[in-house]
Amino acid sequence: MKVVMLDVDGVLNSHAYSLERNLADPNHERHGGFKLKDARAWVGMLDKRAVVRLNKILSETGAKIVISSSWRHAHPPERMQKILTLAGMVGEVIDQTPVMNGPRGHEIASWLAAHPEAKRFVIFDDGSDAAEGGLDKWFIQTELAHGLQDEHVMRAIHILGRK
Repeated sequence: MKVVMLDVDGVLNSHAYSLERNLADPNHERHGGFKLKDARAWVGMLDKRAVVRLNKILSETGAKIVISSSWRHAHPPERMQKILTLAGMVGEVIDQTPVMNGPRGHEIASWLAAHPEAKRFVIFDDGSDAAEGGLDKWFIQTELAHGLQDEHVMRAIHILGRK
């Protein structure tokens, strides 16, 4: 099994997208005014261009998604599937990483240790702590300024391998 460990803020949205859409900065509170369970409201925070790039990775590699984003605190995998599908994603959310005290890389490593069937993976995150625990070889760091870009897509496909 191939897996994309997915952060959302700074990957599927960006500061540039937030400015285009007149949203607040992706790393600050901007969720007021709608209910957490309102998936359609959350969809507006996702840049369709980044979702198209994610789709290219998923379709060319056959990878599944594990949510490592802080969004997992508000949305279980089933709701993340709905949000991402409404945003145009064609893939499957299969799980989320455990919530632990410490760097995100340790949460990812814990999930990988519990799922040896995940033979190949990449980690998308705009924060460097996702690479902690010896995961830097599979880590693709995006920037909050621009989110997921074409060069990240090509690198992910190279790491995961085509179908």
